[in-house]
Amino acid sequence: MKKIIYPPVILFSLLIIGYFFVAYFLPLQLPELPSSTVFLDNKGQEMGEAIYSGSIRHRTITSEEIPDFYKKSLVTLEDRTFYTNNGISLRGIVRSTLHNIEALRVVEGGTTLSSGLIRNAFWIGEKRTIGKKILEFLYAVRLNKLYSKEEILTEYINRVNFGYMNYGLKSAAKYYFDKEPVHLTPSEQIALLILPKDSLKYNPYKKPRSFRTRFEEVVSILAKEGIVTEDEGKSILSENLSWNTKHENSLPYVVDFLNKIIVNQTPGIPFGHSSPLSGGQENITPLTRGDQGGLISTTFDLALTEQINTIAQNTLRELAWKNVSDYGILVAERGDNNPELRVMIGGENYSEITAGQVNTTLALRQPGSTMKPFTYALAFEKLGFTPETTILDLPAAYKTQENYAYEPKNYSLSYKGEVTLRQALSESINIPAVKLAEQVGVSVILDFLRGLGITSLQKDADFYGLGLTLGNGEVSLFELLQAYTIFTNKGTYCPFLIIENSPTTPCTSKINSKYTDMVVSILSDRYAKLGGFSLYSTLDFPDRNVAVKTGTSRNFRDNWTIGFTDHYIIGVWTGNKSGEDMKGVTGATGAGEIFRRIVYTLESKEQQQTPKKESTKEQSFLSITNPLEGSLYKKELTKNTDKQRIQLRFETNIPYDIKQWILDGKKTSSDFIDPVLGNHTIEIILMKDGEIIKQEKNTFQVE
Repeated sequence: MKKIIYPPVILFSLLIIGYFFVAYFLPLQLPELPSSTVFLDNKGQEMGEAIYSGSIRHRTITSEEIPDFYKKSLVTLEDRTFYTNNGISLRGIVRSTLHNIEALRVVEGGTTLSSGLIRNAFWIGEKRTIGKKILEFLYAVRLNKLYSKEEILTEYINRVNFGYMNYGLKSAAKYYFDKEPVHLTPSEQIALLILPKDSLKYNPYKKPRSFRTRFEEVVSILAKEGIVTEDEGKSILSENLSWNTKHENSLPYVVDFLNKIIVNQTPGIPFGHSSPLSGGQENITPLTRGDQGGLISTTFDLALTEQINTIAQNTLRELAWKNVSDYGILVAERGDNNPELRVMIGGENYSEITAGQVNTTLALRQPGSTMKPFTYALAFEKLGFTPETTILDLPAAYKTQENYAYEPKNYSLSYKGEVTLRQALSESINIPAVKLAEQVGVSVILDFLRGLGITSLQKDADFYGLGLTLGNGEVSLFELLQAYTIFTNKGTYCPFLIIENSPTTPCTSKINSKYTDMVVSILSDRYAKLGGFSLYSTLDFPDRNVAVKTGTSRNFRDNWTIGFTDHYIIGVWTGNKSGEDMKGVTGATGAGEIFRRIVYTLESKEQQQTPKKESTKEQSFLSITNPLEGSLYKKELTKNTDKQRIQLRFETNIPYDIKQWILDGKKTSSDFIDPVLGNHTIEIILMKDGEIIKQEKNTFQVE
């Protein structure tokens, strides 16, 4: 007689075998929950958070950071036998089975915190099925064989969904209360115990009554279970919960910019930040996470950014009647190598839909005359010119590639005849710049600019033509300011340092320092600017060492001020994101006013932070600024010698009674010398009370 083996017996046997296999032998690896990327400034202050893939807010929390009250309350509400069960609660299974039979579908699982962790790890948001429920139980058992209760509890709290894309207690505490978990009050902790149950039903922002009803129920349960006393319960119920309503990042444009850098999506920014920071994630094994999560330290200064933003807003209000509505500002702190970017302000109302989330420091605009210094540096290098070389500022016409006539005009619509290159650049006269561009070659200038990181100039040289030197090509403020590092680093291009402790593009020499020094001597020469800017005007700095260049695009659409002090490199753009014209606003009156206020804010701050040295000798300097060391002057035999005389210039901060120039070993009483062919030595001696206190010597050549 054959034995009949009933299906239930077979099923039961398989379950027993499966149970022991899963509990003791099944490999179990929880999938990693990606972290948000949280960006910190150079003082450790949070600037904002980049949500992972636009759908996950998650900040890793350690067991030590979770309040004990929260742990006890969670276990009481969700899994009272947590510390004694093996991942399965028989009482919970019986209860849920009866409810599911009654509903004829899966409406409840005999959930423990262990099985809840499995569900959150593998099937979050998916429809429940009998098969998944069985696997959930088996995996929960295996989980308890592999990890301690404290590890399981911590991982559960790290993964549970609190609504609004917040996963984990740390992210929820930040979002709902703008606090770290350790600073949550008991009332706030209970509030966060409620949300994972049903974040839509108990949404405190949209359904405060439903939330309050559930809140009172939970407090009552905790009181009955002895987690809180009667008096503590009353105190919790009387507390007025202050929900955080400010969910925007402090510096949204900076956060977006940084997030694009670390995933290599920002063109033209050669930082080399890639794999070590990709996506803000860390390769951490579940249940053994570190306490840093997705934190990234940067060089930005949040407090300084807010201070400078206030300066810009106040200035813009003064210019509103001239149809100026937007601005962009960058500030980098100079150092021995790569300057560190401290401030990026991408304009007003960045997060508003109408603003289009345009970061004005990265938007492409025509830079106007701020491009001229690069042409002059190349003219000094390629043509052997010096700041005292003369050039004719007279009408000129050129033929374009399409055989049209290109006739550049000066901003003043007038001409000055013969001028020195110092005067031409200081006063930002257009015609001389175009003439220099023709002699140097547009393709040479274009290649030079691209080598300085201005990769937005993607057309060929014929497309831009000679107007390239006047700023007819579109560039970003970021690219332009970074290119100006050749003037602050003696001919060496140094990309900004932005993310601390990460690879950076090294500084590279692009041009001999004597040529960039010539440009700097012009841009910082107060008196050479008198034809364009009067003394004590907006961009005159009698008590500061400042080099500055302005630029205005056609029809006053954009205006720029780029410059640097002994400690900072500063770039300012003003205009309208819409591209509307401003009403007669130039680089000096728009961006220049913001630039000026920033300079005095920064330099005053620097003076306060820099300790005074006891010895004045350590601070003293004497420098011959014309002729610079190694300068080459070309004498034109057909031109009157008087018009080619070389002006002697120097800078010092040393009090003196008498200065004496020495040319080739002989005293000269004039500040002008004739251009005699050959190699020469020029020396300056400063005297006080009949004694020599400082002297400096340069060599130069006339051919």
